[in-house]
Amino acid sequence: HLLQALQYHPGTASTPQGPCTTGKKCGSIYKIACNDCEEIYVGETSRALGTRLNEHLRTKGSITAVGEHIKASGHSISLDSCSILGREDKFWRRKVHESVAIHQQRPTLNRDTGFYLPPIYQPLIACDSARAGSHDRQATTTTTNSQ
Repeated sequence: HLLQALQYHPGTASTPQGPCTTGKKCGSIYKIACNDCEEIYVGETSRALGTRLNEHLRTKGSITAVGEHIKASGHSISLDSCSILGREDKFWRRKVHESVAIHQQRPTLNRDTGFYLPPIYQPLIACDSARAGSHDRQATTTTTNSQ
């Protein structure tokens, strides 16, 4: 599988997924959700995540797509609206992770689709997305049944 080859295992302890509890994590692939609507953004950074998030909060000067959304709509984002999708220190692997996440998450605020993935990868991404969705449904069912 494409994501296994990239050492990306959704839902496992080896992937630092979940809320951004600290802005000090480097080499992150992350998702920001608007606090006031359904808009999302997927990105990556080699720097401390908190540094990049502060750039997204700017609404003057050079602003990001998230900053444009905040400025135009009056909406807000916070550290609580950010989640880490994966970590990767190597530049090209991080770019591929970001691109896969963009294809899977279909963010509405991104200005581009990330690193170009040849069309041959699309069925692999779709298969991994379907498996992840199935895994999420099974986890929900298991949790519900065990209560």
